[in-house]
Amino acid sequence: MTKKEDAFELMLAAESDGGYLENAGDQDGEKAPRMMLVHALSELVETGDVKPGQIILNTTDEAYAPAGKPFPVIPLYYWKGRTLFPPRDTGSTTVICRSIDAKIGQGLPGGTCATCDKGQWTKDPLNDRNIPPNCIEQHNFAFLVPGKPEGENIAVCSMGKTSLKAGRILLGRLQHLKNVPFGYVFNLSSKIEESNGNRYWIFDFVNHDENNRLEMPLNKFDEKRWSELFEASKIAADKIREEHQKAKATISSEPVVDGSLGTSEVPF
Repeated sequence: MTKKEDAFELMLAAESDGGYLENAGDQDGEKAPRMMLVHALSELVETGDVKPGQIILNTTDEAYAPAGKPFPVIPLYYWKGRTLFPPRDTGSTTVICRSIDAKIGQGLPGGTCATCDKGQWTKDPLNDRNIPPNCIEQHNFAFLVPGKPEGENIAVCSMGKTSLKAGRILLGRLQHLKNVPFGYVFNLSSKIEESNGNRYWIFDFVNHDENNRLEMPLNKFDEKRWSELFEASKIAADKIREEHQKAKATISSEPVVDGSLGTSEVPF
């Protein structure tokens, strides 16, 4: 691995192991259930517990499937957000600013995301290349994983940077499905991507073999238990939506660092 590849992998590992994938915004220190895409230099790979490309549940460190192999997920809820890490040379992956609606940030610098310089593209004065923003835009999905026991069957999956495209694809399908995204099952997987000489894993969605589409109706996925799955998904989706709306209401009614206020809508 070259120095360039090593630096790129370290960046991906920081995103994989970082605070926003483990405990974004939880003040009591309790670890929130989240799906983590493991990269080559992630700590869990170095300890030999998992392999690169696997998607794991952070509360158990167990993989949902082998790397590159799909597993079923039921979308419950979506929200767009942003996360700001400290500069990479600090070695820290602790979140310093976070927005749960991609409009108002909480932390430092905080305030209105649209006018924050941390979220803007800049130019390298030495070679005039575009430099991506330090603040990461994310598509966040709450998924229910059929077959997993209670306490391990619901987790948040955050798709940003290299996996932003996968998030946009899923969001497009969910918007097409209107207000019942939890009536369908998607196949979540991972795949290797290559760009500018770097190879890395990203989130991916693959078609179902049975209908050659990204989504499959619950009653086709499990003819016997589909109504049970639908009801469990609806209850979970309503709970997550209520919690997220309460969090947004708190932000929109209280001043943040620069005194800005804001509201936002969730697509479904």
